[in-house]
Amino acid sequence: MKKVLKILLVAILALSCGLSAMACANDNGEGSTKTGLLYKKVDGVYEVYKYKDDGKGVKELTIEIEGVTEGIRIKKNAFKDNSNLEKIIVSSSVSEIQAGAFANMQSLKTLELPFVGRYERADAYYKETGSASGSEKKAVNSERTIAHLFGTEEYTKGTLVNVNYGVETVACYMPETLSKIVINANGNYSIPMYAFNGVKNISDFVLNGNIVAIGESAFADSGVKTIELPATVTAIYKNAFANSSVKEVKLVKLAENNARISVKESAFSGCKSLSFVGDKDDVKANTIDLAFFTELSLNAFNTQVGVAEDLFKNYTILNKGLFDLEKAFGETYKS
Repeated sequence: MKKVLKILLVAILALSCGLSAMACANDNGEGSTKTGLLYKKVDGVYEVYKYKDDGKGVKELTIEIEGVTEGIRIKKNAFKDNSNLEKIIVSSSVSEIQAGAFANMQSLKTLELPFVGRYERADAYYKETGSASGSEKKAVNSERTIAHLFGTEEYTKGTLVNVNYGVETVACYMPETLSKIVINANGNYSIPMYAFNGVKNISDFVLNGNIVAIGESAFADSGVKTIELPATVTAIYKNAFANSSVKEVKLVKLAENNARISVKESAFSGCKSLSFVGDKDDVKANTIDLAFFTELSLNAFNTQVGVAEDLFKNYTILNKGLFDLEKAFGETYKS
């Protein structure tokens, strides 16, 4: 009788583990989630090293481990060659994404991230925070760009993208299906310098959470079309959108004081398609509303660089205040 009870108890425990969101881990912290993520504990960090496709045609996946709220690492090549997943949501419990974690993916359409690159900490402008110290991690050079997440290996369904990170350019291959990137910021966060520089193949970028700044050259030469900046943004750094395809910059009007954003040198220089900057609920073609800004640096809105004078875009400028428009608009001021 005791033997039967023991067998039943073991069976119940096994079933319980199987039905839980996280499969039972062994003494080394190794296990799998019900969504097919294989992980193990390495130097105190839970490391997701592989996604095991169950063959059921799962299209969407959230990267998380039940009971683990921070410190998860996504290992290099963890999702390499996956052909089914169309949407991946990287949860806020992830603190590191190694190079090429999403290499050679075949069907990925949407990627949601808590930060861009390898670590959350990365400079928004040159030497913003100095060097990392102790156990603190900081993304540098290409690590702070979207290119870090994808491999350098050419493959049939991959699109070659050259991402400039300031020092030089790194070539990566993104899934040709990828059309949308969402940043769900966890706490105060700045989009790193050069984060999406040169990424012309993606036009749909969504910024959520407490994003406080758009880094230097973050979207320069990119294919971004419309961008809505959260109400927490207070700075748009040098060349942030320079020479990009941006058409609309939608801003959130605050109840008390709209003027909160500092626009640094040449932030929108060369943005020939730029038609609207202002209240997200009141879009009007060829209008730039300056009510949201506390500072406009040299050539901040010199959008018509290289455009023939007779083809200049004529803007309606609202809330000019005391801004030096000739300084802020440069050649574009002629119109």
